[in-house]
Amino acid sequence: MFKKERDILQKIAEKLSINRRILKAIAYGSRVRGDYRGDSDLDILVIVDKKDNEIRDNILDIFYSYELESDISFSLTIFSLEELEFNERLRSPFIENIRKEGVTFYDSEYGRKKDSLKVSS
Repeated sequence: MFKKERDILQKIAEKLSINRRILKAIAYGSRVRGDYRGDSDLDILVIVDKKDNEIRDNILDIFYSYELESDISFSLTIFSLEELEFNERLRSPFIENIRKEGVTFYDSEYGRKKDSLKVSS
């Protein structure tokens, strides 16, 4: 991941920290690996306590404002804790891939476990 992406993610992390329902945010994919094309988006997994329209809209607003500022497109996936735990139990390829290549750029006080994506509340 390059400086431009790191700087934007740091700004986004500050905004995410305002909402206590947002537990963790992880960047992954070609921009993190460094093998992206010019039109590649930045893949992001956001973990929240519970998913609803209010939290979804809040997250989309944050990322959209930085999309305009940075000229980086974001591809967002939002998981509730329940969805995350379900996918971990299944050992889903999606979660395994994030475990291998993901970079956590926001981690609330609730989720400090380094060897897992699990976040407890």
